[in-house]
Amino acid sequence: QTRPYDGLLEMKKFVVLGMSLALALFSYCKRCGYVGTVATRSRSPVFFNGRGAWRTFAQRRASDKNSGPSKIMVVESPSKATSIGKFLGSSYDVIPSYGHVRDLRAKPGSVTISDEVKMIWDVSTRGKKFIDELASKIESDDVKTLYLATDPDREGEAIAWHVRDMLYEKFPQLKNDGSLQVVRVAFNEITPNAVEKAIDSGRDIDIRLVDAYRARRSLDYLYGFSLSPVLWKKLPKAKSAGRVQSVALRLIVEREQEREGFESEKWFDVNAQLKTKDHGAIDASITKLDGKKINSKRPFNSEESAVKASKIVHEAQTFTLQTMTKRQSKTRPPAPFTTSTLQQAASTRLGMGVSKVMSVAQKLYEGDGSGKGFITYMRTDSPTISAGAVKDIRKFLEENFNADALTDRARVYRSKSKSAQEAHEAIRPVDISLTPEQLKGRLDASELKLYKLIWQRTLASQMADSINDVYTPLFLGETDDGSHSVELASKLVVVVNPGYNVVWGESSSESSAVDSGIRLIPGEICQVKKTEVKEKKSNPPPRYSEAALVKKLEELGIGRPSTYASIIKTLLTRDYIKSSKRQLVPTDAGRVLSSYLQTVFTNLVEYSFTADMEGSLDQISRGEANSIELLQPFVDELESLVDEASDMPREKVSEVIDSILAPSILGIRPDDIENVDMKNQADIVRRICPQCKKGVLKLELGRFGPYLGCSRYPECKCSIGLARVLSEGNNWRTAWEAGNFTIKRAEPVELGSDPETGLTVTAREGPYGAYVQLGEPTKAVKKVPRCKIPDGVEKDTIDLETALKLLETKRVATSSLGSAKIGSTTRSKSPRKSSSSSRRKSTK
Repeated sequence: QTRPYDGLLEMKKFVVLGMSLALALFSYCKRCGYVGTVATRSRSPVFFNGRGAWRTFAQRRASDKNSGPSKIMVVESPSKATSIGKFLGSSYDVIPSYGHVRDLRAKPGSVTISDEVKMIWDVSTRGKKFIDELASKIESDDVKTLYLATDPDREGEAIAWHVRDMLYEKFPQLKNDGSLQVVRVAFNEITPNAVEKAIDSGRDIDIRLVDAYRARRSLDYLYGFSLSPVLWKKLPKAKSAGRVQSVALRLIVEREQEREGFESEKWFDVNAQLKTKDHGAIDASITKLDGKKINSKRPFNSEESAVKASKIVHEAQTFTLQTMTKRQSKTRPPAPFTTSTLQQAASTRLGMGVSKVMSVAQKLYEGDGSGKGFITYMRTDSPTISAGAVKDIRKFLEENFNADALTDRARVYRSKSKSAQEAHEAIRPVDISLTPEQLKGRLDASELKLYKLIWQRTLASQMADSINDVYTPLFLGETDDGSHSVELASKLVVVVNPGYNVVWGESSSESSAVDSGIRLIPGEICQVKKTEVKEKKSNPPPRYSEAALVKKLEELGIGRPSTYASIIKTLLTRDYIKSSKRQLVPTDAGRVLSSYLQTVFTNLVEYSFTADMEGSLDQISRGEANSIELLQPFVDELESLVDEASDMPREKVSEVIDSILAPSILGIRPDDIENVDMKNQADIVRRICPQCKKGVLKLELGRFGPYLGCSRYPECKCSIGLARVLSEGNNWRTAWEAGNFTIKRAEPVELGSDPETGLTVTAREGPYGAYVQLGEPTKAVKKVPRCKIPDGVEKDTIDLETALKLLETKRVATSSLGSAKIGSTTRSKSPRKSSSSSRRKSTK
């Protein structure tokens, strides 16, 4: 009453606030396609149509008759959406989800296991955008059916479940009122017939496959988030560990250790070239010498004995054909491609990496936007082909090849792997009559090569066996004086029916193949044209290529076809392995990590353990087991192992890794040095410190990686980086003694004393280059002034004056930066706790 305008001012504030809210609500309603929404007592959204009629969500969708699509189909990629949209018509709206729409939150506590498995999901930015777009289409259009047409595998089933689950969270009434029918459809090839058949046989989401997916994600999450913190504390350069990646890394490391411990053996062979009447020169080898049988694998152990045998053959000169044996060799065609066999063949024949193969195959599956894909789904472990496709393949063979190229009955293939799910067909062309020549100009070079490989393999799988006649002639000769007799044997192959090799083009495993009949007659005389002594030696087992690793993982039942490419890519990205000349070589960090896991987490990297885990996941996908039965024992064991590993001191970790890794590099264990009987062995030399000649080299874990250090430290400060030792191989000591191998020494160079403080100024060499330092760290002062020496200035040429100038420049720059931070912090008036915390830190 005393100030009448106060009430008007307050009213004005509320009016302005109300108008702002009204404008915001109007803008939102306009974007959504209706004027406004309110909540009824039943909490069901209702809509205002502009004429005073309020309707519920279900009533609105049932009554609106607009011209928009009545069905929505969700696929995974834009190119797949384009291809399917070509033949589905205007009644369908095909939209891509761009893969997974959400994933486990990358923080501790995202998976908890009690009576059930609880998982916390994070929606990606792209996933949120997709769900909003999908919800908008469902609201604004007269959509009756939502088809979830993600890929026909476990991951595709999971994506479909995520989409449906997120949609029900956004619109709970859709789950109850039945106004929107959600249908799961799956097709193995992108063709009108296949998609139409999938729509007609639509089903609900297979929750068993979803449970298997959730269990696998929980396993991987618990494995990584439990082990990784331990690795960060105990091992240098360790980024993280994965359930399947760790086992694959173990395979690569163990193969490298086999190579390092391999001792090559040498032997000799004698090759004789005989001149025949009608066949020209043929190669033969010694099978008997003076009546004694010669080992065909390793004929002669010494060069002397091989040279002697060669002289006997040369002196005999004339050989008579004694017998000619004949046998028939049949080779069956290879089965159609599965994911792993496609990766292996493409790597061997085309030189493609596993990731490249899957990327190109994905494009072939989705097509070029013409409304049809080129191959069937590329993630499969089944070599089976549908009856209709087999019929088309045999018809194509009848029309384009000779009668001998086709079998009487269709071939049927089954997987040999016990863990194969065989949920889909093998990888094959969608239309076998579409030849690679017809696709030139439509596909790029990589796509055309891979399509041709798949096309050839598919045809070959239904073709006849390759049949060869193998002849083995035996020749007998003796020296003029009759003191020595020699028996020679050769092998000649006649192609009877090339069969599938007409298309697939595999070279015969037999030697000396000829295309015409054999015209050698027993009793025929042959002359020795020349003899040759060949030195041969055994080679170490080859390193794994990507294709060989995939084959080994499949044999062990580890991983699934869809995961092999990501396993190898992860190991390369984390710098645990490197690819050199298409071979996978473990790095020093990878070898240390694998050795540590084998010792501390032994069971978790066992081949059988990981394979059994995959079998358990398959049981869940078939409804034969539940997730708790699999996860609870795993979690209990994991917690126990992590607790033990966390309590292990750093020195013990070094000893553990040295006991496994160092013997393959240094040849002898440190404890065996004291054994008097081994003093004279050459292996002990590899353990002796190359600098002081007194200490013993041991594998240590430094801040910047593993290295070989002298046991007499600090008297001897010799340290040799493990990465450099591995790059030099077994010759690292020879390279060092020749001056080609420099050992970094930790001794600092004293430049003098600082006049102001009296502290010693030194020049040092660090992992990131040379630097100068003032004083030494103490318990009271842990950080001492340091400054990097500029590039181009050698550490040995810098003097005290230059070093002091560098330290002063660094001090001034740091002080200026600190003042700026303090000033900016003082001006900040934010009441948030995080800001006040940063102010306290900056001020201090």
